[in-house]
Amino acid sequence: MNSATGRVDKAPDLFLQLHTQGQPLGVSALGRSLDMPKFTFHRFLAAPPRKGMVERDARARYQPGTALVALGLGVLERDLAVQAARPILYGYDERAGETVLLVGVREADLMVVHKHEGPAGSGRCPSLGR
Repeated sequence: MNSATGRVDKAPDLFLQLHTQGQPLGVSALGRSLDMPKFTFHRFLAAPPRKGMVERDARARYQPGTALVALGLGVLERDLAVQAARPILYGYDERAGETVLLVGVREADLMVVHKHEGPAGSGRCPSLGR
């Protein structure tokens, strides 16, 4: 495997690691978590920030970028089950006054693929993708 292929293979791992940590991480911590030397990982991070996939804060720590939000929402917007269910779910949340979730099977796991907050809202509901 050449180094370019190795970096491309690590990109999804980077995005998932940043997401699951829930807080910005430095180059050393990210490199260790992905089993890459700090120098190599620093070079690896040079491209994603330019594309908005990863953002760097004032303390030079990294977190998921807003371009990932756009990608994820775009996937859900094109999901046929979400498109079909959305009008039904929106009507139900208005009548019931509760948050409504659409859960689908993705790669053998259950995942929230659509969520609409009812008038009362609920902080106890899972997020999209969980």
